[in-house]
Amino acid sequence: MRDNSRILLRGYIGNNDYQKAKAPISKGWNSNDYEGLTKNNIKSHLDDGGWIGWRVPLGKIVVDIDDTDMGKVLYEVLQNTDLKYMAIKTPRGYQFIFNAPPQSKKIKGSVKENTALLVKVDYRAGGKNQIVLPSENTDGRYWIEGNEEYLTQELSEIPYFLYPIKANGQLSDLECGNRNNFFFEHARRLFGQGFSEEEVMEICCIQNEYFSSEPLELEELETIVSSANSYHEKEDKKKKKSEAVDYTAASKEIIECFNLKYTDEFGFVYWDKTHWEIAHDKHIDSLIMKFAIDNRLSFTVGLQKNFLLNLKTLAFVPKFETNYRQISFKNGTLCLDTGDFFEGMFFVGNNHFHVMPYNYDLNADCLKYKKVLDYVFEGDSERIALTQEMLGYIFMDSNPYEVAFLLYGDGGTGKSTVSRVLNGLLPKTAISHLSLADLNSEFKLASLSGKLLNYSTEQPSSTTDSELFKSLVSGESVEANRKYKDSFPLENKAKFVFCSNHLPKTGDKSEGTSRRWIIIPFNQKVEERNVNIHSELAEEMSGIFNFALEGYRRVKSKGFSESEQSELAQKEFIEENNKTVIFCSEYLTECEGSFEYNEDIYKYVKEFMEENGYKNVSMVTVGRTIKKLFPKAEQCKKQKGGVRKHGWKNIKILAEGTHF
Repeated sequence: MRDNSRILLRGYIGNNDYQKAKAPISKGWNSNDYEGLTKNNIKSHLDDGGWIGWRVPLGKIVVDIDDTDMGKVLYEVLQNTDLKYMAIKTPRGYQFIFNAPPQSKKIKGSVKENTALLVKVDYRAGGKNQIVLPSENTDGRYWIEGNEEYLTQELSEIPYFLYPIKANGQLSDLECGNRNNFFFEHARRLFGQGFSEEEVMEICCIQNEYFSSEPLELEELETIVSSANSYHEKEDKKKKKSEAVDYTAASKEIIECFNLKYTDEFGFVYWDKTHWEIAHDKHIDSLIMKFAIDNRLSFTVGLQKNFLLNLKTLAFVPKFETNYRQISFKNGTLCLDTGDFFEGMFFVGNNHFHVMPYNYDLNADCLKYKKVLDYVFEGDSERIALTQEMLGYIFMDSNPYEVAFLLYGDGGTGKSTVSRVLNGLLPKTAISHLSLADLNSEFKLASLSGKLLNYSTEQPSSTTDSELFKSLVSGESVEANRKYKDSFPLENKAKFVFCSNHLPKTGDKSEGTSRRWIIIPFNQKVEERNVNIHSELAEEMSGIFNFALEGYRRVKSKGFSESEQSELAQKEFIEENNKTVIFCSEYLTECEGSFEYNEDIYKYVKEFMEENGYKNVSMVTVGRTIKKLFPKAEQCKKQKGGVRKHGWKNIKILAEGTHF
């Protein structure tokens, strides 16, 4: 006759590892089809030095504690009860076997769980778990309560003080000075998890007697437990009152009252008389708190979570599309296409986040600003027209020409004055400030959402991701990530304007990225300085907008104006970005096992630049291009003439003396 409750364990047969010794070697021992062992199987295995395991059956539960001192105290507690249980002393602690609780209080097999006594244990539940049975081969493991014959007998149900609970507390908190607070907090925790007052009192009594160095008097402990129960009952009433809230109806009321919407891109937004505002977490919390106060509810975590879930569901709109063909000003709304102005009127359906920080005035002019442009650009009407069109292009509802702008020139050439006007045309909320390098950052793209302009005064020395830059400039959808929040598809509307005394590096082998730049060069040093110019130009903003509006209409009908100075700067830009790419593509090739010294490569670089009329570049710049074009290229040193010199592995110079 076979016993399917027994299994063979490896033991120390050819093995000295305790964990390996406990490993089952009976095949399929945890399946329903397991046939079990005969008495001869068991005897033979024990004779060989092996161990025997017991499959914990359904209806039984093992409490395993890997702490000898704590287990000893727990054993002492159990000895002072009339419970019928089994106990094994293990090399590391104790194991206690009970009948499992009813299905309504089912305990799953798990490790490092806190019991109601705050003693950490492992639970081995019936069905899939096993334990090592004491035998002559298991040193340090023996029965201290019952024996193998008890395994089939009826035992007491696991006592409630050994039930698992959700708790962050620990018995080490039970020290003189902390005792009252410990028992109050723990009793409150137990009441919250469904324990009765009698059970909580007994649990606290056990902790007080066996685990406290200076036990409290019984009357004092009873007072603490009673206070914890009263506190719990009050909190429970509040919770039930919160649970009785009709969150759907209440959320609809909040949505209607504050004109609230929820979008994947912006989160919560609300209408603020003239425009939409993005509602941050604190703002939404304040709305929920106001409702709670008005209805005499406690502002609990549960109430907050329920409201947020309902608000997000009921206020959700798939897309929150802004009508860029209309612009909101302090004094009303302008239709860009028709020129109609609706004084004192603001339209919810436009979904505008931004109000221009000045009034619209059809007759306003900007004589001082025009004079500044005339001086800065040396009377060059072409660059003035291009600047006017750049200002107007910012207000376009898309980026049809797929361009970015670069205000390019040395310091003191008037760039900062033109830039300040550019930024003054828009409210601060409509402008982001990402550098080209920032575009490579995972979490910064999201700041472009809802913006009209991205302006940066970076000194571009790093290469940006050409494909991403093209996508952003063209308004293609890209994935934008936010910390601790869901990502969303970003269709960028912001126009890119950079202000620098350097040309950016695109890292693009073609001229695709370079052609997307409109460069406005600032060539003349400003000698005459008006310290009040910025405040004077700020007073002309209504007129400067009209000036920009002319540029907007001109671009829309004819495209951007031509400028000789801009084209020269464009040519320089293309040469700067492509001359090293052209050289590396034509003069070098990837060849595994080859090696070329920097000095040999640079000899051809200088020849190439000189013969083609380009400014020379450093070997560092050439090296960056080599890395980008040739993935297998490795920078390293090699002996030459008794000296270790820098060079490139897996790179080969093509036919020497071949020039373009």
